[in-house]
Amino acid sequence: MKSQRLYSTEWSMDNLNLLEMIELDIGFKSYSYPPSYDLSTIEKRNQFIKNKISIQSLHGECKKPVFTNLGSEFVGLIGFEPFIFEGQNYFEIGFRLLKAHWGKGYASEFASELIEDFSFRRPNEKIGALVHVENEQSHKTIKKLGFTAFKEFIHNDKPHIWYNFTDR
Repeated sequence: MKSQRLYSTEWSMDNLNLLEMIELDIGFKSYSYPPSYDLSTIEKRNQFIKNKISIQSLHGECKKPVFTNLGSEFVGLIGFEPFIFEGQNYFEIGFRLLKAHWGKGYASEFASELIEDFSFRRPNEKIGALVHVENEQSHKTIKKLGFTAFKEFIHNDKPHIWYNFTDR
């Protein structure tokens, strides 16, 4: 997948260095809670990549590494993954960017391309988004992309808002 300024790649075991960057980045982990982004050991990083490869293989989608077109600088992870909300199957779009890339419009740019592509390939799948209640910028981004807030609930012991994609 590619947008005007970004591109994504498939996961491979060669991506261990990216996970070390994630582990050290305070911005990336601002709204992440263990165990999903606990990458403190090489074993946890290896398992994380194996899990992403498995999700991609089973469901055809996962959050993937994203880089700048100019310079191939690692930006973060963006993509869809399966999520069950209130007994319904969804594909949840998510983006986690390194702090150095916040405020550049990367999340909305790439997510917009992903949604368009996903909607074409999988028109009958439900799309949702999960946003921590305190993550104001992600709320703005998700709304800009055509999502509507549906319900506040607890996920991983933290308050989140579930959004439904309504712009189809």
